Amino acid sequence: MDIKELKKNMSLLDTLLEKTNYPIELDTERIKSAKYKLEKKYQKNIRGYLIFFIVFFILWLKGGEDQNIDLPYRIIISLFFFLASIWYFYLYNTLRKFDLYEDTPSKLLKKLSKFKLKVLNGQVISFLMTVIILTLLVPQIYTHSLLGFWLCISTICLSLLYSVFFYIPRYKNIFNDLTSIKE
Repeated sequence: MDIKELKKNMSLLDTLLEKTNYPIELDTERIKSAKYKLEKKYQKNIRGYLIFFIVFFILWLKGGEDQNIDLPYRIIISLFFFLASIWYFYLYNTLRKFDLYEDTPSKLLKKLSKFKLKVLNGQVISFLMTVIILTLLVPQIYTHSLLGFWLCISTICLSLLYSVFFYIPRYKNIFNDLTSIKE
């Protein structure tokens, strides 16, 4: 999801809705399907981030000098995972509150557009936090284990490729289906 494309679509939608008296019919089946897919993805993200939070929280509580990751990094990482799980829980609850039949199509489309913007802002903040954590963590991994360092770098590269070619296009299609209009 590109921010320029999202802003353009939102402004186009606002002008279209203001200028026309033509009744808009939403493709409710596609919207229901997209909403269901997003709810499932958010549930999976909540569970995953909570599991990582619990693991790093236990490492934080355990302490000890034999750990490969220093205490401040374990605290930062566990807090990041906790905040990410709260963020996805908020998005999940916000998405569940959308009622396809109660709101008018124009109000629903405006709400969904604002929701898209919230998701995009959350993704940008999450990306920045990940970059900060990796900037702090990768040099420390390099000092402990050269093999671990190269495994970490290759995992980061593979996850970036996966995100660009698989993860982002899927989300883009789901979000396009979330605001689909019958033609």
